[in-house]
Amino acid sequence: MKESRTKKAKRKSIPIAALSAAMILTSSQGFVYAESTGTAQEETVQDGQDGSTVDDPNVTTQAPQESSLPGTPSNIAPNSQLSSNDPENSPEAQKSRFYTSTYVSEHMDQKEMSYRVYLPEGYYESSRNYPVVYLLHGENNSSESFEKSGIADKLDQWMKAGTLQKMIVVMPDSSGGSYFVNQTEGDDKGNWEEMIVNDLVPAVDGKFRTIAKPQYRGITGISMGGFGAFVIGLDHPELFGSIGSHRAPLGMTVANYNPMTLLKSKTDSQLKAYSIYLDGGTDDPYTYADNSTNDIHAYLRSKSISHGYQMRPGDHAPADALADLNRSFGAFSSKFAKGILTGSFTATPQALSIGTEEVSVSYTTRLDRAAAELFQNGNEDEDFKLSVSLKVTDPEGNVLYTEVKNAGDVIAGSGDSEFTGSFNIPVEQLGASKSTTVSLEASLLGSTVSLGSKPLIRVTPTGTLPEDIQIDLLGDWKFKKDSQSQPSLHGEADNVDTTDWATVQPGLDWWTDGFGGYSGLNNYYGAAWYQRTFFVPEDFPDQDLTLMAGKIDDADITYINGVKVGETGFENGVYKSSFWAASRQYKIPSNLLKRGQVNTIAVYMVNDNGGGGWYSGPIGIYTKAAMQKIKNLPSEVPSQNIVTAVKELAAKQYQAVDQKDLSAYADTLSAQYFEKGIDKLKLLDQRRQWSKDYATIKTTIDNPYVFTLNNRYLYTAEVKITGTTADGTETVLQQGAVSQYYQQESGKLRETGDQKLFFVTQFYSESAKRTVKYRVYLPQSYLTHPDKRYPSVYLLHQFNSDSESYEIDKIDQILNREIAAGRSKDMIVVMPDSSGLSWWVNGAGPDGVKWQDMVVKDLVPHVDQKYRTIDDARYRGTSGVSMGGFGSFVIGFQYPDLFSSAVSHMGALSFTQAGQNPVSIIKSYPIEALKRYSIYFDSGNEDVYKFDVPVATLHKYLNDNGVDHYAEIRDGLHDSAFYTKSVDLSFAQHSRHFADAHVADGILAGSLNIRNEAGNKAALYQVTTKEGLNAYLDNIPASPYVKNQTPDLHIPITLELTNQATGERLVAQQDELATRSGSVSKDGTLAIPVLADGNYSIKLKASVLDRTFTLAAADYTVGGSTGGSSGNTGGGSAGGSNSGTPVVTPGGDGTAGTSNGAGGFTITGEAAAAALQKQTDLQIQLSSGISLVLPYDALNQITTELGQGFKLLNWTAAPVTAADQKSMTQSAGQRMGGQLKPAGSFINLEMTATLADGSIRKLNPAFRQPVKIQLAADSGTDQQLAGVYYWNAKGEAEFTRSKWNSKTRTFEAQVDHFGTYSLLTFTKPFNDVQSSSWYNRAVEVMVAQHIVTGVNDTRFAPSHPVTRAEFAALVTRMLGLEESSSASFADVSKDSWYASSVSAAYQAGIIKGVSADAFEPNRQITREQMAVMTYNALQKLNPGENGTGNDPLAGFTDAKNINAWAKQQMAALVQLGLIQGKNSSSIAPQGAATRAEAVQVLYNLLQHQSK
Repeated sequence: MKESRTKKAKRKSIPIAALSAAMILTSSQGFVYAESTGTAQEETVQDGQDGSTVDDPNVTTQAPQESSLPGTPSNIAPNSQLSSNDPENSPEAQKSRFYTSTYVSEHMDQKEMSYRVYLPEGYYESSRNYPVVYLLHGENNSSESFEKSGIADKLDQWMKAGTLQKMIVVMPDSSGGSYFVNQTEGDDKGNWEEMIVNDLVPAVDGKFRTIAKPQYRGITGISMGGFGAFVIGLDHPELFGSIGSHRAPLGMTVANYNPMTLLKSKTDSQLKAYSIYLDGGTDDPYTYADNSTNDIHAYLRSKSISHGYQMRPGDHAPADALADLNRSFGAFSSKFAKGILTGSFTATPQALSIGTEEVSVSYTTRLDRAAAELFQNGNEDEDFKLSVSLKVTDPEGNVLYTEVKNAGDVIAGSGDSEFTGSFNIPVEQLGASKSTTVSLEASLLGSTVSLGSKPLIRVTPTGTLPEDIQIDLLGDWKFKKDSQSQPSLHGEADNVDTTDWATVQPGLDWWTDGFGGYSGLNNYYGAAWYQRTFFVPEDFPDQDLTLMAGKIDDADITYINGVKVGETGFENGVYKSSFWAASRQYKIPSNLLKRGQVNTIAVYMVNDNGGGGWYSGPIGIYTKAAMQKIKNLPSEVPSQNIVTAVKELAAKQYQAVDQKDLSAYADTLSAQYFEKGIDKLKLLDQRRQWSKDYATIKTTIDNPYVFTLNNRYLYTAEVKITGTTADGTETVLQQGAVSQYYQQESGKLRETGDQKLFFVTQFYSESAKRTVKYRVYLPQSYLTHPDKRYPSVYLLHQFNSDSESYEIDKIDQILNREIAAGRSKDMIVVMPDSSGLSWWVNGAGPDGVKWQDMVVKDLVPHVDQKYRTIDDARYRGTSGVSMGGFGSFVIGFQYPDLFSSAVSHMGALSFTQAGQNPVSIIKSYPIEALKRYSIYFDSGNEDVYKFDVPVATLHKYLNDNGVDHYAEIRDGLHDSAFYTKSVDLSFAQHSRHFADAHVADGILAGSLNIRNEAGNKAALYQVTTKEGLNAYLDNIPASPYVKNQTPDLHIPITLELTNQATGERLVAQQDELATRSGSVSKDGTLAIPVLADGNYSIKLKASVLDRTFTLAAADYTVGGSTGGSSGNTGGGSAGGSNSGTPVVTPGGDGTAGTSNGAGGFTITGEAAAAALQKQTDLQIQLSSGISLVLPYDALNQITTELGQGFKLLNWTAAPVTAADQKSMTQSAGQRMGGQLKPAGSFINLEMTATLADGSIRKLNPAFRQPVKIQLAADSGTDQQLAGVYYWNAKGEAEFTRSKWNSKTRTFEAQVDHFGTYSLLTFTKPFNDVQSSSWYNRAVEVMVAQHIVTGVNDTRFAPSHPVTRAEFAALVTRMLGLEESSSASFADVSKDSWYASSVSAAYQAGIIKGVSADAFEPNRQITREQMAVMTYNALQKLNPGENGTGNDPLAGFTDAKNINAWAKQQMAALVQLGLIQGKNSSSIAPQGAATRAEAVQVLYNLLQHQSK
């Protein structure tokens, strides 16, 4: 900056005459520039510089001397044009819209000064007037920097996009250190401010069609220019009504000018007259310097002066020199247009009943004629035409209907000030969406003004199917205000007179000004009544009815026929607290509704603070099935035989529990059972504990129902389970509604759990003395990687809310998206509930609830015990929003033993609760201890609670002390829309902190022995730590809050007993070793239960941070004469599997080769000859889990090519470095449009021959017969997403079809050459495939196996139909059929993309065609045709398999429509669970198969084959 300049830069000046020579016109990006064709007499040269722009406070380049100021023509670029005395060649004559001109400045001693000017498109064709903005350049720069940065193109783009209205932009030149203030001495001496205000502004107003009023004149600048803009703007309110600053050193004082001093000299009313904008980068010292950008923002906030502001990541010199310039221009544009055009609209009706054919939209726009006429300069103008556009969108933002109305020239062509119009929206155009949004915008003078938006909701009629039997109560209600403390209207009474009540439609939005005819209702704190009547059909059900009453801000009491059915926020009619975010759900007593008559419903509601109203639905009365449907749960009632089967199985399960027959109970559970974090083994453990604790168990079941969705069955009932001890003490073990999911597995009905990875559960907190609900998010890999352990984040909710708010805001979908894209790590996120006023601190007094203790003393240990977390502070963080942001910081920073990462979104960092203030806690930390943390915090610049101010304060403190962190203040309010736009960034910040531990091999050892213990078999195990463990210990820096600076490392231990035939885990015993030392052991014993005859495996596993090792394993056989084999094994931690000795066994001879000890193997020429003589394959194990099988023909090919002159054959499997793996997979994954991740072996496989003379010859033949390679998978790898990839010379990953070998836990692939091979997982998210979709897993797996792709990079199009050729190609790829180029059908061209697939499928017997010579490849495949092809594929895999049992098609009413040639195949697939009906009663044989159905069917076939 100015005081740091140390070196002068010399310039040579160019006489003006030389640049006013002959000109020609050129066009660039829509602009007409003037460019000199003459030869300059002198060049502009700056010693030691390359001509690049400089605007960096750390650069010490000196500004030029006065004699060659940048403001003189010496600074003019060759492609700019000055004013010319030749009228024909003037920029105006040539209609140039961006050029350089000059003016004579009286206050600069009559010097000729230059400036660049931008004129908006249409300037020369129009006669209208324009606002003007003065844009000031940065230090050691000139207006040329704007030209080089493409300012003209940017302005054109912004104006065409409608973000700016048309305006003139003037860019004056000055010296490099002028700061645009008057300076009386030094290199930058000059009356710069006077030059602008007294010389330039009059010159511009005289030359161009400007609106010469302060409201239509703005001034802004970058760096030094921002300083000057603030000084000049504040000094001259008679000229400027808008002020802007970008990355400016506003804290400086130059020539006694200081922006903060000028601000404080103004009254509040004077400041409010301005449009003010300022910004800065978080890493720019000028942003957080004293009295600079952040302090000015805080000052304006303290005075409630509206202004634009943001603090975004970046430094003083961003890559884009014009970064965020559109924001100050946009703020000015809003002021230029302020009040000129306003408007509103109504939409009737908003609740669309059956029979509603159109929605009538009436709008009114109001024109401030006096202001508008300032833009007028005589004639009519295109920009004076008013247009109003209507748009209707669905919840996904898809446009369903648009229409535009033009009102013509309303400024020069009319004298009116109000313009009205209407639209009629045809309801049939709105599709089937339950809710849509209608929005209106008005455009005038190049500006677009929103007239607002309103929801449109369809009223659902009462249907006949069980799931459609409901009474939708959206629509017209009566409404009236009432007193809060003592209701006076008795709106619940049947006879209340509502003739003078307003008619409104609730459940659509918050109260607005004028709602119900009440002025100011948007700011009303008080009570009101809603009331309506409704008819109940005679045959409407009487039992299990629920009133859904949507969401009411803040509290309500609800009545039906004068009887209170529920209250929220009230207790016994007395208001207690706000529950604005809670969904109302009230049970309706039987016999309350009057069937065949008119009924009355009334709602008394109170708004206690903020916005109020009945703002969201649904609103209606629902049966049990209809409730299921509205909650997106299974709701269709299946056939009676299914209902009976499910109810009988559920009853059998409860009977087995009552009788303590856990074997029978276990048989009813799927091996993949999972619900609310509990798998099959944990569920059995719970039931087993009941059997031990209670002498008798008794279950009662009431109101059972069965529903179906996507061939899963949901059993719901009211269940009470009571346990009685030997002394007669009864305990209720379970009571309330149950929801149990069932599915057919290999022809048998089993309970599967809901399989949800985002769910609500609860636990009892000793600290809070109550049961606490919490939500849990588990990553998609949680079920597929059973050995993997995860970091955890505790996400705390807002004020007057609970964890449901995160479900509403779709936090699970955000996490799924970010993890799938690789921007966040897999993690577990826990969202506990508290009271709406908890502030996440411990309440005072004996009745105060200890909410903070609930989290740190109870919830964290509970979560670590129940879920597979990494129990280590380095892998645990806190996050929160608003009150939760406060809680995240006070908990996160006061418990460094538990947490090391903290996030606050729009947090109440300025508040103090229970003596705890987040900023004070942070400032009490030693700086080095603070640097351990990952810290993130942000706020909106319009946060109603001004929580942006402490963000700026804390940011300055951390920056001043060198503490790394992420801070941001950006556009936004204090609402969900703000934090949901950046929560992905905070989870990414957590993820970067939860870095991979890179735990090495050899830090653990384990042993496992199977012995007889008191006549029973038992597995005795031991886990021992090694000295290398020290590298992974935590050392927490000293602070006032740390309790233990040297915590133990927690090592979870698992002993698993698995059925080798099925892969099902039968026992999983948990243990833990906590230590800080090597050579520490933990012993334990697993009692082996009674098992059926068969082969089993026992594995000992242990985890260190994020890596799990298999330390020992043993096979265990039951049957024959042994009654169970015993044995022992042991090993160390190495790659998650036992290490072994490399062996080569040609013909079974294990002595033919030797290991070289480095992932390689050598065989002698004699051994090769012996193998060839025996004509056997050569089996080579290179290292743990990596092996080759070289066929006889391949070995023969190699030796033939070599001849007799070789001594040795050598194979090596050199591992690729972690850094190379990362760069290779990232690059290849991007090319493939997804994410590749290493999942096991990643090797460079080479073969060489040692010749007779000792030389080495590299071999890489193209094998005529493929070589089988086996690659080891990492523990926890999702086998369905993994595959073998070959890396070609271009660095591309080529997928190689492979098979999973469960016995060796390796992937096997056939290859015809050596090179770099790796085992990788591939994931690719699609915008139209949600994690909750029934076909999600199928799409995920089939895409990972490269069997199917999306229709483009972002869409899978699951509902699109599939052609016969497309399905044939899918089957061919899935089966790995060798594709053939020979033609099979006359209508399959050899040049078509599917020709080889169709030919291969035909030759394999998968397809037969519609006739002898026709296949009809482009015809949509029907479901029965798909079934036949799938059945044929099944026969190729498992010849003769047809399924068993009764007629599986009997339950489908349309089974009669199945063609005879497809009936047996369809029946077999249904019986085997490979194909499902469209619903419980329809198989839809003639229906077109969709992409989702096709992928799911083939995925089912894959699953079936693997079992």
